[in-house]
Amino acid sequence: VYGQVQTLVNLGNVAWLLQDHDAALSFYQHGQAIVADLGDVKLEAQILRGLGDTYRSMGQYVDAEHSLLQAIDLKKHSGDLSCLKHTFMGLGALYHNLHRPQEAQKYYELTLESARSQGDTRIESLTLYKLAALHMAQQQFSECEHYLNQAMKIATLYDYRDCLAQIHEQFGDLELMKPEPD
Repeated sequence: VYGQVQTLVNLGNVAWLLQDHDAALSFYQHGQAIVADLGDVKLEAQILRGLGDTYRSMGQYVDAEHSLLQAIDLKKHSGDLSCLKHTFMGLGALYHNLHRPQEAQKYYELTLESARSQGDTRIESLTLYKLAALHMAQQQFSECEHYLNQAMKIATLYDYRDCLAQIHEQFGDLELMKPEPD
């Protein structure tokens, strides 16, 4: 049964990545019904994170926040701290969408701390990029540039081309938005 639920989680993740939100919800909810009988807190937390990300993508922010915060509580309760970075990132993105920059910053910084402690340089680079975007939205251009330079350094070192493309695009946006020097 554990394998069945893990497969449903994976199918939900793929559907979410393909932006098929109805399918993602269906897979996660089916897994949630099964995991309730298993009592596996780690699997339940994975499902809640998936639900949270899907709800966020659908603009259902109250449901997203509830699911993601519940996932954090379960992960902390179970001692499964290694996957918290993904849930932290989801909450950072949620609060960023809601124009709540202090909360977004808090969860992006928690993501960054977790990624660094695990040596996850891809998530580190991506989080730095997200912090740059957060600061750009607040027209804090020097902070934005600072985070972009850090993200660029890591993405270049490890040849994360997907990250590099996003970073270069953000640098272009930054140049367009920055006020001209006097």
